[in-house]
Amino acid sequence: MLIKINYLITLIKDDMIHSRVFRCIRSRYLHQAVAKAEAASSSDTQPIAAKQRHQNNTELARLVHTNFPPSEFCFAYGSGVFPQKDNKASSETMTDVIFVVRNSLDWHEKNLRQNPKHYALLMRILGPGAISALQERLGGRCYFNPFVKVNGRLLKYGVISQNDLLSDLEHWDRLYVAGRLHKPVAVLQQTAKFPSSFIQLNLRHALHTALLLLPERFDDLTLFAIISRLSYQGDVRFLLKAENPNKILNIVEPRIKEFRTLYKNVIDNSPYIERTDYGYCQRPKKAALMPEFEKILPTKLFHLPEGKLHPRTRTMGFDRNEDAKSQLYRKISVGDCRFVEGVLTSTVRRSSLVQTMKGFITAGPIKSIRYSINKLQKGKNKPEKNKNETLFDKLQRKLLIGGKIIDKDTLEYKGITIKRSDSTTFSDRKQIEDEMLASHFSKRTFKILLFVFITGNILVFAHGYVSNDAETMVIAETLKKFFIKESKK
Repeated sequence: MLIKINYLITLIKDDMIHSRVFRCIRSRYLHQAVAKAEAASSSDTQPIAAKQRHQNNTELARLVHTNFPPSEFCFAYGSGVFPQKDNKASSETMTDVIFVVRNSLDWHEKNLRQNPKHYALLMRILGPGAISALQERLGGRCYFNPFVKVNGRLLKYGVISQNDLLSDLEHWDRLYVAGRLHKPVAVLQQTAKFPSSFIQLNLRHALHTALLLLPERFDDLTLFAIISRLSYQGDVRFLLKAENPNKILNIVEPRIKEFRTLYKNVIDNSPYIERTDYGYCQRPKKAALMPEFEKILPTKLFHLPEGKLHPRTRTMGFDRNEDAKSQLYRKISVGDCRFVEGVLTSTVRRSSLVQTMKGFITAGPIKSIRYSINKLQKGKNKPEKNKNETLFDKLQRKLLIGGKIIDKDTLEYKGITIKRSDSTTFSDRKQIEDEMLASHFSKRTFKILLFVFITGNILVFAHGYVSNDAETMVIAETLKKFFIKESKK
């Protein structure tokens, strides 16, 4: 315990701890360390929580094994398996599960016979051929069935083919399921033939990409927050405010030990990062080192079309008369990673947008409305605004969704540089925040798509209501109760 307190004192002395996030973490852990030093060691509940989680995962693995066709690899993720900060667990918490299958058509055919009610009516009519085609040709190459009750447990399960998963893990084609595997998961099934080396490759990609976005020195909270943010950068759920804005911190803080365990071997075997008394230190990002990074990272992160300047480089001051790749190396070496971040953002945005639109078809109108309401409620879970909070402090929190640390007193977000000495407050920053929220993808397009989806679902729902469809009538009654409850608040 004394070692832990001394380590925390060392953290406090370091210049990098001026961040608002780190101040909160520092204060909380100091109080915890002192309390544990004064209290009896028997009061520690961590082993109990770990035991309960292990028991929960064992039950979930048994449920998956007995109620679904076999798969090559199956894992659970999200708050249903690893409780998140500020997220109250309940019997209605939905557990997210992904099945990795060798043959999607065969798996869906078996599952339709075994669990036909898991699928929307339209999908049952179209059959396994249409289901597997929708899965393998659009979005994140994943097919989801949400709000499925199995033995009293609420599940949302997805299906992806093994070939699509391995391609995503290796090349980050879509950074959809690969992004979920950047974080700790509970493995429920795994055959001997499944190539688990691709999962380690994906973790190496995540670590080394995060190093490009990090300063020379950082602690593990910053490292794992940046890694977690890779697959959320550009996610349409954040743009539509259908996700908790503090989601990344809520994921990382309670699971910091699991993150350390997950990345231990990858960090130990990387020549570009080493542990220090403070936390971690990486080799200086010199331009000569960038070709090495290009070889160990997905090719797309450094890909520039031959013979012309890439569109993303137009705002970065590239000289058309000089080799674009050399200029890109120099930019990254001095901390300007806008090109890499742009590639990540466009990859995630494209796959998440198409996957979201696909979900409206595959889940059916009723489940889609229910899922959208749940997500919008999560988006409302925002911290109370502090009118005296400076823009620098605001950006400290925004860093975990997008942005980078220039030094301990300077941050950059969406091309805007903010100094710690800047006294701009919450009430004065409307124009800057408009630029912060600017997107390559038009918000008007999102509104049009959302309008089309809502209008279509209303028509389908109205038809079912007029026809006295049993399932529609139940949902109508549920929605009525929900809106009555909301109106009373």
